Amino acid sequence: MTISRERSRIITLADGSNGLVTVHPSYLLRLPDETTRTREYDRFVNDLRLAAGCLDPAMT
Repeated sequence: MTISRERSRIITLADGSNGLVTVHPSYLLRLPDETTRTREYDRFVNDLRLAAGCLDPAMT
């Protein structure tokens, strides 16, 4: 799987549960410039919001 192509997508895992493809947080620390870091941080926060919206309320 290519993270950059599949990022921000909900996928069905082998056990039938859902997973979200996103970057590892350390990726954000290794970006070369502030503009890119800001853009990618915003994308990561949006991924986390997407994941939170998919949680089963009974599980939280």
